[in-house]
Amino acid sequence: MKKKLKFKSDYYLLNIVAKYHNINPKLILSHERKRETVDVRFILYKLMKEKGHTLKSIGNFIGGRDHSTIRHGILQVGYIKPIQNDYENILKLINNN
Repeated sequence: MKKKLKFKSDYYLLNIVAKYHNINPKLILSHERKRETVDVRFILYKLMKEKGHTLKSIGNFIGGRDHSTIRHGILQVGYIKPIQNDYENILKLINNN
């Protein structure tokens, strides 16, 4: 069984991801469709899933997205190398704090 990540709150996680990518957290939660924003959102999906959230609860937090959208984003983190590298770097940052 995977070890669940432990954070103070989901907003803490949102802010860590936003700060790493130098992007406004509100933009991550918006319906922005630019590639840079979407990739950051995918990373947030995966981190929240690692935290133990259900797909539905992640979708609700991110602004009412469907569970299939969240699943697709989580899978993309593993398929697209630059996103995967960013994910691993953020995970290291979180685990070192």
